[in-house]
Amino acid sequence: DGSNAMGVYGYLLNSRTWAYDVGLALLVFTTSGEYDLCREMLNRMAYEQNTDGSFNFSYDIYIGQLFDGYVRTGAMGWLVWGACYYTLESGDRSYVEMIQKAGDWLVSKQITDTNDPRYGLMTGGYGTYNMEDYSYTGDEIEWCSVEHQCSGLQALEGCALVFKSSKYKEAAELVRDKLFLNCYDKENRRFYQGINGGKPDEAWALDCTTWAGMLVFSIVHDATAKACLQTAKEVYLTTGKSIVQSQEMDYYNTAYSSTETFSGFKPYSDKTPDYAGAPDLVWTEGTLGYAALALMLGDWTEARQYVDECIRLQNCGGGTGGLIYTTATYGMLPWEFHVWESVVSSAWLYLLIHNPDVLFPKTLRQVYYMAKITNIHDERP
Repeated sequence: DGSNAMGVYGYLLNSRTWAYDVGLALLVFTTSGEYDLCREMLNRMAYEQNTDGSFNFSYDIYIGQLFDGYVRTGAMGWLVWGACYYTLESGDRSYVEMIQKAGDWLVSKQITDTNDPRYGLMTGGYGTYNMEDYSYTGDEIEWCSVEHQCSGLQALEGCALVFKSSKYKEAAELVRDKLFLNCYDKENRRFYQGINGGKPDEAWALDCTTWAGMLVFSIVHDATAKACLQTAKEVYLTTGKSIVQSQEMDYYNTAYSSTETFSGFKPYSDKTPDYAGAPDLVWTEGTLGYAALALMLGDWTEARQYVDECIRLQNCGGGTGGLIYTTATYGMLPWEFHVWESVVSSAWLYLLIHNPDVLFPKTLRQVYYMAKITNIHDERP
């Protein structure tokens, strides 16, 4: 009801929409051919776009942008990629101005100083909330998140295709190269959470390893992607989990239930103190991210096992067709995990079944690396 955000009007959760969700919904409805829904969303987002080309992390669906500027590169990446995919598939170029402004904003976040440890990566956006008192500061985010690089790279690749522009393609490939060179933890066969304060952020987050594993997978980095899959399973797999019911505020769930137990992947590991006390639950978005990497690597059996687990969770008691986000609620900061049906998880499930290639598109990588190899051969005497 907004009370945890100092009772400020507009923080009512069930009237808010997130840029990441909109991006995934655009991919879903473009895939299903429901272009009218895509245009309805894109018309609204074009209206909400900031003058600098950015989009806020979330909006109130009735009154739009609220109070403070809170922009995240990763959320924008999904929204822009969704808009690009709609444009490419439908042939409707009504939104290219909006896309170009957003694409240029993403390029402007790329570090160009070759002496900077973050060189080639995109910074995180701007705006932060203090977890103690929810006070806001509008400062630029200097850290470079691996998740943001993965999400933003899709947008840059999409812009390169929409505009046939080398500017976006070169920016994307620099991100991809530096993602591996600066953010891959060879010793632990996973990706760091990012670069913060000029050094690797060594916290363990599942999506950094699975998403980045998909993005570096190619004829050059086949072994790296396979190592990411193995590490993800060794570190984050959790089994025998029930859907937990509770009437306590921070653990609240009285709507969803099942007599069965489930396997899947948890979001964080406490291998470092960063995520001490991280909840041990099945996180469906992350579980489907693991399945997507397995599918990309050709391991159909592994991918199907966890897609099937999510379908079982989709059909739990109390469900209405959506996929619940987690098997237990941890509503307190910093976790904010809830047992409720989620646009994000439902979209990932739909896309893995109907159009998995739209998630971190594989062809863009393969074509790029093949072109590089061809160019090398062409230069031989």
